[in-house]
Amino acid sequence: MQEYEALFGEAVAFSRIRNLAIPQWPTKATPFLGDAHEVLFVEELLRLVGAPPPLGLVAGRCLPIHAALRPQVAMLTAADPVLTIGAVETTAGSTWHSCSREDVDEWLARGHPDPDRIKFHAWLTLPSMEIIDFTMMASLCAAGIIPHGGVIAREARAVQGFKYLPVAVGNDLPWRLGLTMIVGILDV
Repeated sequence: MQEYEALFGEAVAFSRIRNLAIPQWPTKATPFLGDAHEVLFVEELLRLVGAPPPLGLVAGRCLPIHAALRPQVAMLTAADPVLTIGAVETTAGSTWHSCSREDVDEWLARGHPDPDRIKFHAWLTLPSMEIIDFTMMASLCAAGIIPHGGVIAREARAVQGFKYLPVAVGNDLPWRLGLTMIVGILDV
């Protein structure tokens, strides 16, 4: 399995050719995230969806939630996060939310066919290759796999139980894929 940084680089190259909105990042290996960030991110999620967070509004809503919270993540980290879409692979080898570059090309050309059943997972990536995922733990909780939700905010290689597989990046992805109506669910 390739490391996240290599896969992310491939996703950036793929996305750049397609003129997606990718931030211009300086090379930065120093982490942006500290221990307090997960708590701050949970607070931002609760501000967005309410407390206690209704699982139905968080689980399966990765694209609108990450698009809506991207500005707050930028403010809290002093970094410019990029919306990242792709798949998640468990350490057992199963893949969730699988999508390919061919899928993304098709969606860019014709729009995503079913906004209620997007075939990818979305999260935010920082220049340090740290990821912020507001929805994966809620989805796992809704599926009965874990007892409670939370926010994943750490280096991609430090995530336990699964790996993130980026396919495309761009802060304009919801609009370019024709999915603005699901972003509007959260009044972005």
